[in-house]
Amino acid sequence: MKVDSLKQKEKYLKWKESAKDGIPNLSKENSDLFLRFYMIGKMD
Repeated sequence: MKVDSLKQKEKYLKWKESAKDGIPNLSKENSDLFLRFYMIGKMD
């Protein structure tokens, strides 16, 4: 059994939820580009 002592899953899920409307401090274009390519590899 793998234990997530650093709470990486919770951090990822929190980030994913907050990034739905775009990533703060990035332009809309860059945010959309990043999310499009990042989410392709992270199909949940």
